[in-house]
Amino acid sequence: MTRGNLCAFVFLFSILLSFKVSAQDSFGISVEIGTVVGIQSSKDNTPEPGLLMSAGPRLGIFDNKFYLKPTGTIRLINSKVENTYPTHERILDLGIGTELLARFGEFNELQVYPLIGFKTGYNFFLLAGELQDDSDEGVMKSTGWSFDYIIGAYLEYQSFYFKPGVSFLTTKQTPTKVFKDSEYFIPNENVDYNVISLILQVGYTLGRK
Repeated sequence: MTRGNLCAFVFLFSILLSFKVSAQDSFGISVEIGTVVGIQSSKDNTPEPGLLMSAGPRLGIFDNKFYLKPTGTIRLINSKVENTYPTHERILDLGIGTELLARFGEFNELQVYPLIGFKTGYNFFLLAGELQDDSDEGVMKSTGWSFDYIIGAYLEYQSFYFKPGVSFLTTKQTPTKVFKDSEYFIPNENVDYNVISLILQVGYTLGRK
């Protein structure tokens, strides 16, 4: 079983489990929005702030000592690349996955939950050059599958929370359109791309605690 298939299986299992929530279990719907900033990648680039949105149910398990959170995610990664001429790199990643939260402690109504998570997704990659004319010779497009590990924390006060974390994203791109006379990209040949990102999100949980 591949990492992507395993991730999808755990996601579907978590969704099915949420339909069997009992009266004593905690259940809610969480919605998050924030920014994602690349701090290291497999390419020479200058990271720029991107957008990260996610939502999904949150289910308490083992007497609410742990929480499962199947999540759908939309991520937009931006960066500037200096090659032959300046280019802007954008990755739109649509993913599903599961996060596991552990109840760590409570400090003056502030609840702390360390978390780990993994997601799989499909992404659209665009590398656009800053040319003097309107030609498309400075555009490279590709699509591919991604896999993402996440470590971080929930800092929750009542129904609101702050979610800092670090993402380890791996994508395998298949270029469908490349730069003219490109030395770096060949059509229909897989290109690996790895990026480590800082995640900062705020969220709200609607439902039982």
